[in-house]
Amino acid sequence: MQEGIIVQVTLRKKKVLGLIIKKINKPKSNFTIKVIEKEYLNKKFNKNLINFYSWLVYYYHLNAGLALKLFLPNQKVIELAKTEKLFIAYKNFQAGLGKAENNILKFLYYNPKTKQEIIKKLKVKKNVIDYLKEKNFILEKQNNLLEQTISFKNISLKKLSQDQIDAYEKLKSKVNIKNKKPILLDGVTGSGKTEIYFKVIKDILNL
Repeated sequence: MQEGIIVQVTLRKKKVLGLIIKKINKPKSNFTIKVIEKEYLNKKFNKNLINFYSWLVYYYHLNAGLALKLFLPNQKVIELAKTEKLFIAYKNFQAGLGKAENNILKFLYYNPKTKQEIIKKLKVKKNVIDYLKEKNFILEKQNNLLEQTISFKNISLKKLSQDQIDAYEKLKSKVNIKNKKPILLDGVTGSGKTEIYFKVIKDILNL
C-alpha cells in the first residue's frame, strides 16, 4: 500500500479516516493493529503535503490524530462516496510475460487504473487483463471516489503589492524544508503578512 493514501478503519466502534504516512515492518510500540477496511485510491497526499503535516505536528507540538483531521475530508463526504474497480500492480516487470503484459504492469505500477483506462491507453484486449488478474500479477481493488473534496489548485490568492512581493521573495529564499527554523515576518496588523505566508505555503506545497 502506498504512502499518502486515505483509508478507513474502525476505532472504538466508530468509522474514522486515516492516512498512510509510512510503512513500518516491526513497530516498536505495543499497540493493536487495525484492519484497513477501505482505501480511497484516487485521493492521495503528495510527499510535500505529508511533510507539511509532519512539520505542523512537530513545530506546534500537536496531537498527530487531531492535526490529521484538519487535512482529511469530512466523514459525511466519505459516506456519500461512489465506488469503482481499479487494477494495480506492485511489479513493473515480470520475466516470462510478453510485451503487452509487461506494458500493463508498467502502466499499473503503483498507479491504479480502471479496466477501461488500461484498454484505451494501451490498446490491449480484455482477456490479457483477465489473465494477469487470474495469475495475481495485477490486483483488483474497490476504490471509493471522493468527488466532493476541495481542489487546492482552484484556490486563488489575492494579488500582492510590490512591498508584499519584496517580502515574499526574501521570505521564500530563507525557507529551508530540511532545517525547520522559524521565520518572523514583522509588520503592523492589516499590513498583509498572512497573504505572504499563504503564497509561500502554496508554492512550497506545489499546489
